[in-house]
Amino acid sequence: MTVTADRHKVRRCGGCGELRPIKKRADGDQPDQCARCWAANPRSWKTCAGCGQPGSIRGRTPDGQPLCARCYQRQAPRGRCEDCGQVRKLRVRGSNGGPRLCARCYAKRRPPRRCDGCGRVREIVARATEQNPRELCHSCFDKARARRCGICGEVRPVCRKARDGMPDICSVCAGRLLPLAVCTICAERKPCLFAQTPSPICRRCRELTYYARHPCAACGEHRRGAWRSPIGPICGRCMSRHLGARAACESCGKLRRPATFDPARVLCAECAGVASHHVCRLCGGEDERVPDGICTRCRLRERIETLAARGDHDALTRMRPYLDALIASPKPRSALLWLRASPATEILGAMIAGSLEISHETLDELEHGRSDATTYLRAALVEHGVLPARPERLERLRRWVEAQLQALPESEDRAHVRSYASWKLLRELTERAADNDLNANRAGSARARLRGAIELTVWLHEQDRTLVDLRQDRLEAWLLEGGPSRLAIASFVEWLRRTRVITGVHVPRAVRPLKLNTVQDNTRWTLLRQLLGDETLDLRERVAGSLLLLYAQPITKITRLRRQDVSLNHDDQVLIALGPEPIPLPGPLAALAIRLRDAPALLATTAATRTSPWLLPGRKLGRPITPHALSRRLSALGIPAVAARTSALAHLLHSVPPAVLAQLIGMSAQSAERYSAALRTDYSRYLALRIREPTARPSAG
Repeated sequence: MTVTADRHKVRRCGGCGELRPIKKRADGDQPDQCARCWAANPRSWKTCAGCGQPGSIRGRTPDGQPLCARCYQRQAPRGRCEDCGQVRKLRVRGSNGGPRLCARCYAKRRPPRRCDGCGRVREIVARATEQNPRELCHSCFDKARARRCGICGEVRPVCRKARDGMPDICSVCAGRLLPLAVCTICAERKPCLFAQTPSPICRRCRELTYYARHPCAACGEHRRGAWRSPIGPICGRCMSRHLGARAACESCGKLRRPATFDPARVLCAECAGVASHHVCRLCGGEDERVPDGICTRCRLRERIETLAARGDHDALTRMRPYLDALIASPKPRSALLWLRASPATEILGAMIAGSLEISHETLDELEHGRSDATTYLRAALVEHGVLPARPERLERLRRWVEAQLQALPESEDRAHVRSYASWKLLRELTERAADNDLNANRAGSARARLRGAIELTVWLHEQDRTLVDLRQDRLEAWLLEGGPSRLAIASFVEWLRRTRVITGVHVPRAVRPLKLNTVQDNTRWTLLRQLLGDETLDLRERVAGSLLLLYAQPITKITRLRRQDVSLNHDDQVLIALGPEPIPLPGPLAALAIRLRDAPALLATTAATRTSPWLLPGRKLGRPITPHALSRRLSALGIPAVAARTSALAHLLHSVPPAVLAQLIGMSAQSAERYSAALRTDYSRYLALRIREPTARPSAG
């Protein structure tokens, strides 16, 4: 039986027995064979012009030389894709008048179809035939060809169909059943890979040859060799370090990659007289990865120029500072990966093309479902002057308030709640934001208070009452139904009393118990010595932990410290602003604080932001490290944040009166008094020091 299909005659293959287009017609003792069976037939193998190994031919060079699949993929023609505009390996070359597309854009253009097996819209790998009229996705195709293996007895997808007296064989057993041949390395006759080629090799010799671990000539560890350098085999880790290293050449003084592995003598390739490798053919720069002879920075520049080529003139002029910063990024590979994978790239391209307005409002509308991408892009555009700065946490809270108010119907009560949110909560937060004092804890407290106000209003509506009908007994009944978190309603009840909506109603004041867990003083001093002396620790952890152990600073306050809070006075003494007046730091901690203040922001530098206003920058652009992340880092060093702060506070309260200490370390006088009473501290040592000080007497006239 033969059916006509476009270009090929579909017949039953003499190798696998399935109806497929015939690649090789019957010739002598060879039956009709499909492309798969012909590729597995040694008679079809030819010597590859690229690697010189015999095997199945995937394509040919422009002059007609055969290429195997691997060499063909390496030498695949490159060109500019008509959809994305990138210079990539072309999946479709447009030889018949069609478009020139890369593999990614070709996959996007393929119309999705519904699988006849699972019913989902997925990529179809098995097209409909006369024998099997269903179109199947990869998963359903594997299930359809699953049968019981004649070797292991398991039900698996069959790799080799039963023929010539052999049963059906699954893919696992097919890998074990290798043909016998004489291994070219050990000269023993055993099951070999590439048995039908001139160079068969058994599994053991292949592991010893290709996967052997040798001592690395650089680090000395037994690892798989990645590069045969002039000094011997080099592992992958040392190779990566060597290719990425930069040092001043002793001969020419240029900052180049060292050509030798001798740390005592640093010479570049030109001065050492050796051939340079991994060099970009466009800019001549040395890079760790140079696929197709192009370094990462040139690829990044090419990617951004492609975006700019399709851009609107006005939008491109406005976005130019940010695009220039991307090209000059200190981490070009990170920037290139971000452009390839982040959803923000699509937004950035639309803004450059002029289809999206470059504004905060546009990013607000696109924030749903991709908030991380829009948050980072917004921060980068603000950092480089494309967008004006604004308090983002406050703006997000405004949008959240509007969304929460939709739970209440249009009524007088909704107006009361809106008035409370606008003139009480948001007004306080706006003042905090103006002083750069709006943190996540205060925003979370405002959210909790508004949720309580809405829950109380909804509860009254369920009883056919309004806020005007709120009485003390009804408020207490509502408080008893919930947990202690409902005590946050006190602010809303006070607002209702001030606006004369209700009278005579109050909420019991919630007094939080103090956490008085402590650590031993010896343990605290040991941890402090470790932080000040161990150079292998992260500089941020060393400074933050020292401020916690010495000055009892809470984690939330440490994360809000800015670089300008660390300063030098006229005597070159290092000061830090923990309270209204800066206080001096001791010598070892002062040196660490200055180093941290002057250090570049190593995180979130995709947009070439080398500096950050925060003393402890976080992973997100323009934001400090979060209190949770800092607390987790200190816990990994054995520093319990709450217990360590309580111990440091107790030590300070034994030496300084609570009111004086509150001014020095920036805590409220009420909190200092509460801790002093709870810890039962006295400041007799402070009084003794004051008594010992000589009293200045006025000189006699």
